[in-house]
Amino acid sequence: MCGISGLFFQKNINQRILTDYGLRMSDALSKRGPDSSGIWYDSESGIVLSHRRLSIRDLSIKGHQPMLSHDKSLMIVFNGEIYNFEDLKKELGEYKWEGNSDTEVLLTAIQKWGLKSALMRCHGMFSFALWNLKSKSLIIARDRFGEKPLYWGIIKLRDYPDEIMSFASDLASIWSLPGIKKEIEHKAFSNFLKYGYVSAPDSIQKGIYQLKPGHIVEIKYNNKLNRLNLPKPRTWWNIDKVSLQSFSSQNSGENISLLEDTLKKVIKEQSLADVTTASFLSGGIDSSLIAALLQSQSTKKIKTYNISFKESGNNEGLFDEGPYAKKIANYLDTEHTEIDLTPKDIKRIIPKIPFIYTEPFSDASQLATSIICQEISNLNIKVALTGDGADELFGGYNRHFYAPLINKNFKNYPYLLKKFFTKLMNIFPTKNSDLSQEKKRKLINSILKSNHIQTIYDSIISNNNNIELFHKYPENESSDISFFKSLKAPTISEKVMLADTISYLPNNILVKLDRAAMHYGLETRSPFLDDRVAEIAWNTNLDNKIYNKKIGYSSKYILKEILFKYIPKENFDRPKTGFSIPIASWLRGPLKDWANDLLSYDLINKQDFLSSHNVKKIWESHLKGNSSNTELIWTILMWQCWLENWENI
Repeated sequence: MCGISGLFFQKNINQRILTDYGLRMSDALSKRGPDSSGIWYDSESGIVLSHRRLSIRDLSIKGHQPMLSHDKSLMIVFNGEIYNFEDLKKELGEYKWEGNSDTEVLLTAIQKWGLKSALMRCHGMFSFALWNLKSKSLIIARDRFGEKPLYWGIIKLRDYPDEIMSFASDLASIWSLPGIKKEIEHKAFSNFLKYGYVSAPDSIQKGIYQLKPGHIVEIKYNNKLNRLNLPKPRTWWNIDKVSLQSFSSQNSGENISLLEDTLKKVIKEQSLADVTTASFLSGGIDSSLIAALLQSQSTKKIKTYNISFKESGNNEGLFDEGPYAKKIANYLDTEHTEIDLTPKDIKRIIPKIPFIYTEPFSDASQLATSIICQEISNLNIKVALTGDGADELFGGYNRHFYAPLINKNFKNYPYLLKKFFTKLMNIFPTKNSDLSQEKKRKLINSILKSNHIQTIYDSIISNNNNIELFHKYPENESSDISFFKSLKAPTISEKVMLADTISYLPNNILVKLDRAAMHYGLETRSPFLDDRVAEIAWNTNLDNKIYNKKIGYSSKYILKEILFKYIPKENFDRPKTGFSIPIASWLRGPLKDWANDLLSYDLINKQDFLSSHNVKKIWESHLKGNSSNTELIWTILMWQCWLENWENI
């Protein structure tokens, strides 16, 4: 697990410039790879590749990068893990292996089988840059589901007249170059304000893009690039095609044995490392299943970790999964550590958020994620397994069940009747909790937009549907659902799940995890996001994901059937909460002064991005107890916090 970066000038460049720029970019990624660094350059072609290493496999110098292939035709900088590299090594046959790293195996596989064929045989998470010394072409690539980040595009530097192709694991690496113009992409800002994250292929930096999952880009030496003639990314793994093939051959059976065996195999592969491996454990279905299967294959106690909230009068108890996690850990007999989270811890981590995430990002659970990653890393753990991906693949979100129902029951009603009905909903009291108010707002928006499933989906995943009230210079934000009608799935529920997998998962969930973990030198691995598991999920019919004829509605039914073989069902008799924190009440209490400073009239007017009048309006409403706009307020606060620190990132 590492950080990669590089520049491609496409002409002869002085080696001093190449090494200076390469080292600058590498140093900016030191958090992602604290153990060692390396650069390689070719002055004649004007290319430099940089690498920062977090040593997980083959801790020796033989795992050092940039790495040259056996036939000396390919040079690579690689970030990630190829979990089945030992199997690939056997399949490749006799080679004079220099070490025991997955990077060397990947290079050899590309050398022998070609790039696409090699990648199709790899099960893992990665982003990498590959330089062909013979053809003088650069290829950058990203894994199937977008677990590892990769930014790329054309930049202009103050002391160099031509435009330069650049890539990096993190925007901070690109921003480290001397004389680069930091410039906000307003389309990406609109996108962030609506969803709380910047969706690929955009980035917050004008002229720089995120490579989408499952894609590659090739740049040849004679392609004189500028911002107007960028090469078009192409897929090496097409999620639409692969999922359609699985959906088309859906099994009417339960697939339970196949899924259980595959998960065991994947977890065994992902638990292999030359450092200590642990597991997140929230006490929910996903992480509990990962921990149970990991423990079942271990001869000693595995290490498990979770966040717990100490009650301080701000409704923390409603969000505390500590007791549930401890109950599961005791049953599995793991070596369990509970990490207490208090408002004081939140105050300590908030100033670091812009530097952890680099781009603006506002899923409030980023705070707890950052703290648990920091604490696990401080305990000298370098690898942790997570349950991410299960919700998207097996129907874990309420929208997978309720979005189709809203569409079916309300789509044919006139808008005025929907408006009347939602006004009645507002009259009836909601359970006195901040989460309930936010969910009620989204339900009302969904009913009002119920003509099409894609507008329902957009209402559910958006922080607010009236961005023009807050963005002073709005542009047409890129929609996460523009592709919705083209999704090939047998049911509306499965279309929503596939939309989540393609967009919400890589742009929100995986960003939250990767940036927090890598900032603290921790590698996280997600067994549910192995392509073999995903294909079983798509091959499993809806009755065995979110609905079962025996028991009615039940999210992730097939996962529960496996889990209950290892842990008694009664341990999970509670509603799903997600990895949440009591942010609404904390904003009225311990975080109020911090928020007041960032939302001040003077600061917002000086920055000239937001409408100070409308921001003040929703903030005052929140302080009076209305929490239906908590997500939007947090998004605005994260923007303000990021903007105030942007020049120093």
